[in-house]
Amino acid sequence: MTLSEFELGKLIKLKKQGYPGWVVQQRLKEIDVEISINQINLLFRKWERQGGRKIDRRGRAKLFNEELIEKIKQRIRVNRTTTAVDIQKSKTLNPNGASVRCVQYLLKEVGFNCRKSPSRPMLSDQNVDRRYEFALDMSEWSQNKIRQILFSDECKIFCQKRGNSFIRVNKGYKVQIQLFTQTQKNHGGKEIMVWAIISNNGPLRIVQIEGLMNSEKYLSIIQDFYRYNSQYKSFYIFQQDNCRVHTSKIIKSYFEEQQIEQLSWPSQSPDLNIIEHIWSFLKNYLFEKQQKIRNKDDLWEFCKKGFYSSECSELITKLYSTFTDRIEELIRSNGNNTHY
Repeated sequence: MTLSEFELGKLIKLKKQGYPGWVVQQRLKEIDVEISINQINLLFRKWERQGGRKIDRRGRAKLFNEELIEKIKQRIRVNRTTTAVDIQKSKTLNPNGASVRCVQYLLKEVGFNCRKSPSRPMLSDQNVDRRYEFALDMSEWSQNKIRQILFSDECKIFCQKRGNSFIRVNKGYKVQIQLFTQTQKNHGGKEIMVWAIISNNGPLRIVQIEGLMNSEKYLSIIQDFYRYNSQYKSFYIFQQDNCRVHTSKIIKSYFEEQQIEQLSWPSQSPDLNIIEHIWSFLKNYLFEKQQKIRNKDDLWEFCKKGFYSSECSELITKLYSTFTDRIEELIRSNGNNTHY
């Protein structure tokens, strides 16, 4: 119960004069104050502990002073993905051991709200123009020619559901490009890096990559694929994105020597690559089998089973039929992101 200064002063004056709690209670009722005897005794003892000074009613001392708050603000401005847990674990920013919930309240109070980081990249003007030009060229392709494209890509595969990545934004802050393009965090679990290639007839090949991918490893993978699938060298068009490994000199030289036609692919275009949906299919498939997956070897075996399954083959056929729809939507959006 909260008492005014006048009511609290009257309570202390009566107790100092030696009146018992029930008498103080009756006297306070005369001025319309309902309070229990226990509360009266607690308030008087608190007044005595403070040496007869005015009772401090501010509660616990603040865990964050102005200096700490300014440091936290500076930390977030430098790294917008800083979480409340990061601040809570920092001895520099949280020397008093505040809880995560307390840090969350503080961040909200100072105006740094939590916002989900979109998974779609923020396209540069140059890439928007290139995507639009690509769409105009592809719009002239027949469905039969589109079926000749071999889509390829590499990806980290795991059997855990993805979590969302978040950023801290304050009023008037414009989200930067690098915050849009961050990958979502994987919450634990085993993971492997794989490369795969698909055709209109279904899955062709999936390969596990040991360690980091480089030009030499990628060249070896491409050579092995065409060694055992030489029929795809002619009348088929090879697709890959524009990462540095794919555009290195030795890779370009190999395609030129083997006279393999490549699809001129625009940067920042995962929404056009239908193999991205195969990665989602595999991750969902592995998540359902996670109780049987004990190590990376099990993960790789189930990954191959999912990739070469009839469900995956049916999905690939459906995805090829959507490619013209993607191109049409890309033209309507003038080269900007599509809903795919």
